[in-house]
Amino acid sequence: MDKIQKFLLKLSAKEREVILGLLEKIVTNKWENEDYVKIQWHKNMYRIRKWQIRIVFSIEWSTVSVINIDYRGSVYKEL
Repeated sequence: MDKIQKFLLKLSAKEREVILGLLEKIVTNKWENEDYVKIQWHKNMYRIRKWQIRIVFSIEWSTVSVINIDYRGSVYKEL
């Protein structure tokens, strides 16, 4: 089991439902209405913020890759 799956299992049912909904929006490229910001020190990386949780993902051509999902204090440590 990878780190993202472990993090999702630790969340409450409501939080998990919201985060999975955000992941679905990211995969289908409907994330423009969310609170997103381009990460300055990386070329094609973005983050979406929901409560204290951050979703970091990258877009290369038409491929979307979720890099990390974690709380705001530790999400950027592995980038």
